Amino acid sequence: MRADQATDGWKEQYALRAGVEGTMAQASSRCDVHRARYRGLARTHLQHVLTATALNLVRTDAWLAGIPLAGAWTSRLTRLHATLAATM
Repeated sequence: MRADQATDGWKEQYALRAGVEGTMAQASSRCDVHRARYRGLARTHLQHVLTATALNLVRTDAWLAGIPLAGAWTSRLTRLHATLAATM
């Protein structure tokens, strides 16, 4: 498995997955897409389309405002350490 992960093809495929995972994480945290709000396929589909539209608007606004994309996740302890180091 590690030998496969070292290949360029695997890295390209994983980069696509990482982008989708980031989108799903943002949808999960902002719009609570874990549960459908409505019953029925048509209404659930409409909820997903509106959620995707809202995320696109949020991302477009951040891009126009020059807000950089969030990097890798950092723990609370690391953020606290960085804050304390900046104040000293």
